[in-house]
Amino acid sequence: MADPEVGEVRALDIVPYEHAIYCTIAGGEPFSNPIVHRHWSEDGESIWFMLESHNFLSAKPDAMVKNVVSRPIAYRPQDPLQYDNEVFLAKRPQPKRKCEHCDGKGFIEGSREP
Repeated sequence: MADPEVGEVRALDIVPYEHAIYCTIAGGEPFSNPIVHRHWSEDGESIWFMLESHNFLSAKPDAMVKNVVSRPIAYRPQDPLQYDNEVFLAKRPQPKRKCEHCDGKGFIEGSREP
């Protein structure tokens, strides 16, 4: 099997069923693994992608991700959050402000931990 053409795309522009990752699982034969779902991390800092193999990939929104260059698949999920980048971006969780005293750890360095 010839290696497919691989390009790079910004993580925020990856749309499920239109992009795939060329990968291997447990040292097996390389294959094109379609991205089938995406969601924001709880803090909104990164995007989690679920692959057809039920493996996951995480990337910062502006990071460039290597993916298989292919034609979009005719299937489109019914949820606009999956295929509409404007809707997806609007649903991005806002990062919570860290406590200036404990830096979000829940305790102050040098004090007794909870």
